[in-house]
Amino acid sequence: MEGIGSGGCHVVMAEEGQPSADPVFYPPHLWGLDFHFNTFNKLYVADILSLKPYPSYPGAFAYKNHPVYKVDVMGVVVRKEDRPKLFLYSVDDGTGVVNCCCWKRGFSSQDMSEGCGDGCQLSPELWSELVALRTERESDTATFDLGDLLHVRGKLKQFRDLVEIVAYYTCRVDNPSHQVARMLELPHLYGQCYDKPFVPPYKLQQQLLPATKGKALSTQRFQLKQRIGERLASLRAPHFSLSDLMQDSALAHLAAHMGEGGQGEGAVREAVREMEEVEGSVCYRHHASPPFENLAVSSQLERHVMSTLHSLCSKPKQRERGCDQHQLLSQVHRSVQYSSLRPAALLFTLRRLEANSDVIRVTDRSYLPL
Repeated sequence: MEGIGSGGCHVVMAEEGQPSADPVFYPPHLWGLDFHFNTFNKLYVADILSLKPYPSYPGAFAYKNHPVYKVDVMGVVVRKEDRPKLFLYSVDDGTGVVNCCCWKRGFSSQDMSEGCGDGCQLSPELWSELVALRTERESDTATFDLGDLLHVRGKLKQFRDLVEIVAYYTCRVDNPSHQVARMLELPHLYGQCYDKPFVPPYKLQQQLLPATKGKALSTQRFQLKQRIGERLASLRAPHFSLSDLMQDSALAHLAAHMGEGGQGEGAVREAVREMEEVEGSVCYRHHASPPFENLAVSSQLERHVMSTLHSLCSKPKQRERGCDQHQLLSQVHRSVQYSSLRPAALLFTLRRLEANSDVIRVTDRSYLPL
C-alpha cells in the first residue's frame, strides 16, 4: 500500500520517449479522462489521510497522479460527537482513523416557510408528516453508536490541515462479512486501477507537448510557479521578497533560462505577478518589508479581512444577508498596505477562511463571519 509521495513532485509535461520519475499532473479539463474520477474511490483510510492537494488546483487531492475528491470507506465507529449543527464520527478501517462529518439538515418552520415562498401553506396533516420525517431522519443519523460498522460515502475536505470526509451517504452495516469482502477487494482495486498512473490518450499527449517556443515558454513559466510554491512552503513564513526566492538554486537556474541575458529575477517577478493577479495565492503590500505576502498560510490579510467583515456585518443590513465581495474589497483598499489588493487574492483568502469555517458564504458573492 503506497500513498502519494511528499515533496519533490513537480507538475511537468511528459516528453515522448523520456520516462519521468516524478508523477505527471494534468489540468482539470483532462480529469474526466481518468476512469475513476467521478466515482467514489474505495481507498484505505491511511491513504486518505496522506493525500495532498492536487498541485496548483485546490479542491481536489492527488493519489499518485489521480485526481480524487470523492471516497468510499467502511469501518468501525471509534468516536462519536454530537454538535449543534453536525454529527462527527471517527471511522477506523484497520489502517487509520478518519473523521466523517454528517451535517444536520434543519426543517424548522422558519426554514420551510423560506423554502416554500409566499403563499405556500401546509395542512396540519402534511405538517405532522413532515415533522415525523424530520425526526426519523435525525434519529437514523443519531443511532450510530460506538462499535457500529459504518459505510460512508462523501467528499474530501481539508479542515485545519487534516483530511476529513463530508458525508453524502451513511449506513450502518449489520453483516461484518461486508468489511471482510471490502478488505479483499481493495488490493485488486489498487493493483488494477489506483496504482497505475493516469495517462491521457497518445494523441492528446502529443497536443500537450510544447511544439513551439511559445508553448515551451508557457510550460517553463508553469514549472517556475510550481517551484516558487515549493520554495514558499519550505520558507514557512507569511512574508517574502524576490531575493528570498532566488536563494533556491533550482528556482534560480530555471528562472535564468527564462530571463533575458541570463537574468532570472525578471522572470520570477513576472511569475509572482501572475500568481497575484490570476491565482491570488500571493499579494503585494505597499510600504512593507518584505513586500510580498504568502496567502497559502495563515496571513495578516486573513486577520484584516476577518476584522473588516465583523465591522461591516455589524450593520443591520449586512447582519443577515452578509457582506458583498465588492464592498469588502473596497473597504480593504482603504488600508495603505492592501490599497492595490487584487480581487483574486481576496477570493483566495475568503476560500481559505471558508474552508477553516471562519466565514460562511451566504450567496455566490456574499460572506458572513462566524
